[in-house]
Amino acid sequence: MFTTTQLTRFLILLGLIAPWIGRGLPAEARTHEIECGSGGVGIQLAIDRARDGDTLMIRGTCREAIRIVNRKLTLSGTPGATLEAPDYPWTALPYSTLHPLLLAVSSDIQIEGLTIDGRARADDPWASGLTGIHLINSRGTLSKNRVIRVRHSEHQSDWDVSAIRISARRGLDGGGPIRIEENLIEDFESNGILVHHSDGAPDGLVMQLVISGNRIRGAGAMIQNQNGIQIGGIQDPETTRIKARITNNVFEGLYSYTGVWVSSALYVTPRILEDKILLRAYTLDCSENVIDGANTGMSISSRGPVKITGNTIQGGDLGMRIHGPKVRIRGNRLLNLETGVVAVDSDLNPSRLHHRSESRVRQNLIRIRSSPSTDLPGRGATGKSL
Repeated sequence: MFTTTQLTRFLILLGLIAPWIGRGLPAEARTHEIECGSGGVGIQLAIDRARDGDTLMIRGTCREAIRIVNRKLTLSGTPGATLEAPDYPWTALPYSTLHPLLLAVSSDIQIEGLTIDGRARADDPWASGLTGIHLINSRGTLSKNRVIRVRHSEHQSDWDVSAIRISARRGLDGGGPIRIEENLIEDFESNGILVHHSDGAPDGLVMQLVISGNRIRGAGAMIQNQNGIQIGGIQDPETTRIKARITNNVFEGLYSYTGVWVSSALYVTPRILEDKILLRAYTLDCSENVIDGANTGMSISSRGPVKITGNTIQGGDLGMRIHGPKVRIRGNRLLNLETGVVAVDSDLNPSRLHHRSESRVRQNLIRIRSSPSTDLPGRGATGKSL
C-alpha cells in the first residue's frame, strides 16, 4: 500500500496532478552566488531574477548602482565583497537629485558583510546627493557592513551626502524596528546615518530603529557640519514620531573648521519655522556610547522622553546641548571638554531652566579644560559632578 506522501509523488511523476498541485505553495528560498568582475551576472540582474526570500552571495568588486523595489531579499558579502560607485551616470530618485548606490524601496531586506564605497565621487555633477545605502519605506537589518568615502573628493559643501539614509513617506507594516548594527561608517561628508520623514508623511507615523555597535568616523575637519547620526530632517513635520535606541556606538573625529557649522556625534533636530522652533515627539534611549572628538557630543531637542545614560564624551568642544521637558541624564562622563552641559530646557531658551520641566540631571562627571575658550556658547559648566 502507498502512503499519502508516496501516492502524491507517484501521481506527480505521472503528470496527473502537476497542473494543479504546488501552485499555491511558497517557493523554497535559494542562494545565488555572484562573482563580480568575472564577466558574469551583475548584482542588479541577479536581483531582478531572484525570488522573494532568496539570498545573493556576493564576491569581488561590483561597480554599479542597484535598486530593490517591493522585494524580500538578503544581500550577503563574502570577505572583500564591494559595491563601488560606477563610472557612468546613474538614475536619480524620482523628483530628487539623490544618487544612492544601494536603494531599497518598500522592501524587507538584510544587507550584511558588504563594503559600500562611494569613491569620493560626490563632486561629479551626475552624482549629486551621493548616498551609500538608502532605505525608503523599507525595513530590515544592515549589519557588519563598511560604508566608506561617501563624500566629495575635496572638502565641499553638500547637505544631501549621507553614508546611510533612512526615509519614510508612509507607515511600515509590522516586522519590528529597522536595525543598523556593527557597521563601520567612515570618511563621510554630511551624515553617517540620517533618519527622517519625507515630505507628505502622514500624521502619527512612527519609525522604530535600533542603532547599536557601530563605529562612525568623520572625514576630518570639514567646511560644513558632519554629524555621526542625525535624527529628523529640518523640514520634517512637527507630528513626526521616531523611537530609537542608540547604544554602544563609537564616534570619532567629527569637526567643522569654519566656526559657522557645528558637527555633532548625535544631532536630534527640532522643527525650524520662520518665526519659531518646535520640538518633535521623539522617544530616545542613548546609552553607553563613546564620543571621542566632536564639536558637540550630543545636540538633542525633543518633547518626548529622552534617556541619556552611561555615555562617555571626551576631547571636544561641547559635551551636551539638550532641550526638552522629559530628559533623564544620568551616569555620563564628560571629560577634557571646553564646556559640559549647556542646558536642559523645555523651550529652547538656554538662559533659564523652567520649573515645569520634568527633566532630571543626576550623577554625571564633568571635567572641563583648565583654560576654556571664552567665545564658546554656554561656557561656564563646572568640574563638579551633577
